[in-house]
Amino acid sequence: MKKFKYLYLLLLGIVCGLAFSACSYEDDDYDEPSFKVLNPELS
Repeated sequence: MKKFKYLYLLLLGIVCGLAFSACSYEDDDYDEPSFKVLNPELS
């Protein structure tokens, strides 16, 4: 049962990290160059 607890904590940490990085990613204008590369017709 201990393994599942660590796995759950690891999963929770990954989810929190992804959510945090997604929030800081949206707040920044850092995604603009890659956005133009993905959508060349918009630039």
